Amino acid sequence: MVYRSLLRPLLFRLPAETAHELALHSLSLLPASLITKRIDNPALSIKRFGLTFPNPIGLAAGFDKNGIALQPLAALGFGFIEAGTVTCHPQPGNPRPRLFRLSEDQALINRAGFNNEGAAAFARRVSNHRPDCVLGVSIGKSKITPLENATEDRPKDRRHDGAERSEQERRVHLHGPVHSPGKGQPGGVDGGPE
Repeated sequence: MVYRSLLRPLLFRLPAETAHELALHSLSLLPASLITKRIDNPALSIKRFGLTFPNPIGLAAGFDKNGIALQPLAALGFGFIEAGTVTCHPQPGNPRPRLFRLSEDQALINRAGFNNEGAAAFARRVSNHRPDCVLGVSIGKSKITPLENATEDRPKDRRHDGAERSEQERRVHLHGPVHSPGKGQPGGVDGGPE
């Protein structure tokens, strides 16, 4: 395979975050029509939580924090994508390096800190490039917002939370400031690295 023999060795020579950004931005440049479209098999379709998923395979939050490659990712065959984590305010996240490979464990440590362009930029992008699958959005507290104001630190109107949503796009994942160790999280749970 081209991936195992060529792409993977090249990507693993790069720092983890650089490899991630290269892969994501490369995908974002490809029109979804150039990627082999998902073959929908009715036997794989499932209905849960009032949503219809074309298949049970999804992409978790963290890969596309700004919604720049949602259509190409959907074309790869995902039945759902959770984008983000998106914060109300744009923020750079933690200082680099913040992604670390554990090659022997085939794992990655992510201490990115919710780096993203903010809810308004995300909503504009998604409204113009909506993916062809169920879309979830992970929403986190902005680092500049004090914990006591966490409930106010969310998109203020529907244009900032993923644009006008269809019945297939109601999933929102809220979580706390794990990028602010020692500050605590909404609900009284102390945070650690993301």
